[in-house]
Amino acid sequence: MIDTKDNFATYVGVNPKSEGIIGSPFLFEEMKNATVVMQTGKIHENILANIYFEKSELLVQLRPNYTVVPELSEIESITFLDNNMVFKPAFLDGKWEYAYQLIQLPQKQVLATFEKRFQKADVGGAYNYGSKFDQFKEILSYFIVQDGEIKKAQIQVIIATLIV
Repeated sequence: MIDTKDNFATYVGVNPKSEGIIGSPFLFEEMKNATVVMQTGKIHENILANIYFEKSELLVQLRPNYTVVPELSEIESITFLDNNMVFKPAFLDGKWEYAYQLIQLPQKQVLATFEKRFQKADVGGAYNYGSKFDQFKEILSYFIVQDGEIKKAQIQVIIATLIV
């Protein structure tokens, strides 16, 4: 901007911001009905639960405004009732985490782990064609468990081994 009276220039900058956030760092954007089976054999049915993958935490809402985080070692399995997704604690890539049980066969099982990576929006510039929203990107890693051995695998390898 130029002020013609005093003959000085003023730069007015624009600091672009995202238009919001898409997704959540949790498995679901809100708590979902689940059945939680404890190592002791106790079963908690139709409770609200969600998984926070960054810290490998299961959040369980026992009543409104009262959420607990049981120790991972106390959990046998979590089944989310809306989609029958079964998660179990597993030691993968050098750490304990909740793994999604994709396929369970007599001699083999396929597990998937989730990572929710935060990606900033690509805003700025007059001709910006990128996303205007910050978002949590879901990244999956796959594992084949066979004869007590765990191997990280690409999805194509998993499909090929299941066909054979």
